[in-house]
Amino acid sequence: MTATLIFWHEPFRATGRCSAETAARRLQSLLATTSRFSAEERLLGRIDGMRFRVWKRTLFGTSADVVQLEAEIEQGEAGAVVEGRFSYKAATKIQFIGLMVLGLLIIASGALQRLAGTPTAGDILLLGCGISVLTATWIVGAYWMRDRQIAFLRAQLDAILGP
Repeated sequence: MTATLIFWHEPFRATGRCSAETAARRLQSLLATTSRFSAEERLLGRIDGMRFRVWKRTLFGTSADVVQLEAEIEQGEAGAVVEGRFSYKAATKIQFIGLMVLGLLIIASGALQRLAGTPTAGDILLLGCGISVLTATWIVGAYWMRDRQIAFLRAQLDAILGP
């Protein structure tokens, strides 16, 4: 498993016909008015001046493998320009790395216990392998599914940048 599965990033650039100030106001309005308990997918995030960070949220909360967009709104010649990058949130990266390290530590503990001749070493090795395999499966699956979250974020920004 390579680090690009966890530490990937994808550049993003979008343009619109509205002004940068209008785009920032639309984004601020969208982030401020989203219903806390809504059955539809919605945009959450923070905006500070023209810089923002947004991600997708569903009825059941935020998924554990959250893709975020960190970007900045600027005024271009023909209208607003949004430039930034997609990546996993820091909490997602910490979860991935933490669970993988936990699994590997349990495997190492089981291996040391097996060398010491402890009768429960096999169970500990199995637990560590299970955690590591499930975490690796989650990381690869999240990497393959990230395109859905990116498409949602792109659609929301296209709506904000529209006329």
